[in-house]
Amino acid sequence: MIGSGARVRRGFNAWMLLAGVASAAGLMAVSSASPAKAVRAAAAQQPLYKDATQPVERRVEDLLQRMTLEEKVAQLVTLWEHKDKVQTPAGAFDAAKASVAFPNGLGQIARPSDKIRGSESRS
Repeated sequence: MIGSGARVRRGFNAWMLLAGVASAAGLMAVSSASPAKAVRAAAAQQPLYKDATQPVERRVEDLLQRMTLEEKVAQLVTLWEHKDKVQTPAGAFDAAKASVAFPNGLGQIARPSDKIRGSESRS
């Protein structure tokens, strides 16, 4: 499964937007306060699933509540062939390409060390 730092799905973009909006709202709310207070306020707006100090069970529950049904189902998808949909020509993972090709996410990439095969058939 693609790890928590590299989930590729529309939800990832939504989480990033949510985190950015939450951080901006927290910073705006304390704009007249000290920078340290602004950082603490932004951290307080962080989703529970991103807080490594929380128990895993609570983090999982929080994340699952935030995910759409489409995003949950997309976690069952495995990409084996056609890695060109998520890789650069050099074979490196490209999050932007993956987000376009799999807007609701991708559970895992099988054999990520394979060279790009594109639409070639196997012999």
